[in-house]
Amino acid sequence: MLNRSVFTLFFWLILLSFSASAWAQSAPTSTTAEASKTADKFLSLEVLVNGVNGGAWPILDRAGVLYAPKTAFADWRLVPQPNAMPIQIRGQSYLALSSVPGFQWKINYAAQTLDVQFSPAAFSTTRLVDETVKRAATSEALAGAFVNYDVNATRSQHTGATTSNDVGAILELGLTNPWGVLTSTYVGKNSFDGATGSAEKGWRRLETTYTRDLPALNQTLRLGDSITARGLWGRELYFAGLQWGSNDALSPGLNTRALPVVSGISSAPSTVELYVNDALRQTSKVPAGPFTIDNFPMVTGAGEARLVIKDILGRETVLIQPFLTHQSLLATGRNEWSVELGLPRYNLGIENADYGKLFASGFWRKGWSNTLSSEIKIEASRERSAAGMGVTFALPGQHIAALAGAVSQDKVAGSGQQVIAELSRVADDWTYSLRALRSAGDFQSLGQTTLIKQQVSLSGNYRLNSNANIGMALVTTSADDQTRQSSLNLSHSFKFGKSTSLVTTLTKLQGGVSTVAGNTSNTNNNGGNGGFAIGFTLNVPLDGGRNFSASMTSKPGSSSGFVSATETLQGDTGASWRVMAGRREAESYAEAGYYYQGNAGLVTADVQASQNQSVVRLGAQGGLVAAGGHVFARPRGAQSYALAEVKGYEGVGVMVNGRSMGTTDKSGISLVSGLSPYQANAIRLNPQDLPIAAELDNIETRVNPPWRSIVKADFPVRTGRAALLKIVFDDGQPAPPAAVVQIKNDPQIFYVARRGEAYITGLEPTNLLSLRWKEQSCDLTVELPSASSKDSILRLNPVVCKGVQR
Repeated sequence: MLNRSVFTLFFWLILLSFSASAWAQSAPTSTTAEASKTADKFLSLEVLVNGVNGGAWPILDRAGVLYAPKTAFADWRLVPQPNAMPIQIRGQSYLALSSVPGFQWKINYAAQTLDVQFSPAAFSTTRLVDETVKRAATSEALAGAFVNYDVNATRSQHTGATTSNDVGAILELGLTNPWGVLTSTYVGKNSFDGATGSAEKGWRRLETTYTRDLPALNQTLRLGDSITARGLWGRELYFAGLQWGSNDALSPGLNTRALPVVSGISSAPSTVELYVNDALRQTSKVPAGPFTIDNFPMVTGAGEARLVIKDILGRETVLIQPFLTHQSLLATGRNEWSVELGLPRYNLGIENADYGKLFASGFWRKGWSNTLSSEIKIEASRERSAAGMGVTFALPGQHIAALAGAVSQDKVAGSGQQVIAELSRVADDWTYSLRALRSAGDFQSLGQTTLIKQQVSLSGNYRLNSNANIGMALVTTSADDQTRQSSLNLSHSFKFGKSTSLVTTLTKLQGGVSTVAGNTSNTNNNGGNGGFAIGFTLNVPLDGGRNFSASMTSKPGSSSGFVSATETLQGDTGASWRVMAGRREAESYAEAGYYYQGNAGLVTADVQASQNQSVVRLGAQGGLVAAGGHVFARPRGAQSYALAEVKGYEGVGVMVNGRSMGTTDKSGISLVSGLSPYQANAIRLNPQDLPIAAELDNIETRVNPPWRSIVKADFPVRTGRAALLKIVFDDGQPAPPAAVVQIKNDPQIFYVARRGEAYITGLEPTNLLSLRWKEQSCDLTVELPSASSKDSILRLNPVVCKGVQR
């Protein structure tokens, strides 16, 4: 019995021991969890990220490890490590700040701030790109017309011959409206009375074209005479028909060329200065971290970009990066295209309408990257067709290369192929351009009349120093008749003094070297002996737009030379002149000219005299513009206009982009010329020319005219007179301030000021006014004195407002 009791007690002791052990093992787990929760500390701190205020955020401190909400990392532009695992706290993702490389921190509990520092590489890259500028709405074109003219009369006297009188003119007629521009040009020869010259008489049409721009699409449609697009191969063809294609000129400032991307890194918020070829081009502010400059200033060629990074602590870092841009390299993703359908045109200026047979052509160029662009061109007609493609790409060492190939098929000449290779370098120190063309079979593109079997051209320039350059140009061509022509030109230019330059040239032309049937015969056309021609030109710029120059050329068998002095126009109007004297072809000669540019056009007078001939030539150039029922005389030009109106004010000066463009006429109208199409042009009135009584909402407005169109620039003016009127009530005391005064049937509101006086504009000789005060009103009759000055502000006798109580 005792043993059973002892055994039972022993059993329960063992069981109790195991239970205590299990409880002891489980107790620390619960304690650890509670301790962990107790160790989590949430702090609301103002965070400074690399010295910049990053805002107030909840920061979790878990056992000495700091965590921040995941959204804070995006706000601070931080890039955590890819393997960083977030934790979930209160339904929100938190990341450890240590998951970002180069992390250091310090908490200021007194100021409740957390100062964190990260490596510059931890930040996402800042891109300085062209801001998308909202295209300004194109101003609506007015219905109008313009005429440009260039006429001249020449009287020539030859020794031992009769005197001849020649009269000629070039006219351009244009119509413009909201749907486009229609232009037509003509040339006339000796069609006027008194013309006795030998030139063919009559008028000839040069070209007629309707142009419709689509600015929203950067496209242009032309109907009439135009020129086909030109690529790496083929030639431009003058034709009459339809042309539709891209036109990036409709968006001035739009970058279509491949521009370099300049990059750097800053450890703190910094100011970045970009120097292009030692010239400061732009200044930008960047936060800490890597950055790239994608809005590189528009440049062409090669050079050196220098970045000067200055952070908020005054530290300065300089980065130097070479760059290369070229007009044949399109920006990534950019497209240029054109399609044409029409008839080739021949004998322009001789025949009004000499057309060939119907053809169609298309051209497309695309920029695949900043260093690679390609193009495709197709031409087709019943007799002849051609197709080809080309590629342009950048090479190391600031080089640009291009390759193109094309095939053609002609019903008469048969088939042919052509290959073109180009290589060029554009830099400040030395440049060159090499182009080689090779044709097989009878390759012919549209409009081509002469077969070219082989052509090689090489040109280059080397800068010896800041004042001297040497250059060369070599062209060799082999045509279909097995003749070879070549030309060689060497030059040296040297600057000295303030801006004087001396250019020396050495030229050799050689042509007509026949290799037919193995026989070689020299038919050189350079003096008959294949010698060189050497020339010297001295140019001396002087103050006041004056210039002196002297030139001499010598070749076997002859020499020539001259000295000249000129004065160019320094402003929009004024006079210029030139004089020249020299000797050519063993004959002395002299020339002189005087030219006057006025607001309405240009007049010219030239005289020439030699041993065997004397010539006097008089000319005039100008234009007429009609719009809004007005006709204006203006200088000749292809530009856009604005009809500025300041109704009722004569002699008010009008300026465009800071340039004076004349004054308003008796109707308050002025035609403003020289506007840039599809750009915001600021048209401003001269405030000193406005009378003190003039009331305008604004003295400056902006217009965005279409190409060669006329738009309206309206300056609404409140008409009538201005006067200071004193108003009294029945008790003889001034009307209270803030009482409202209006002219009957005029929305303009005026307020009574101190002493019952109100400044009122827009008054006529007789006026009916109304005053309102505390839901009461009265009518006032005001008459202006007739003998007063129109530009003065009148002070009228007091008038009584009856029936209104204070």
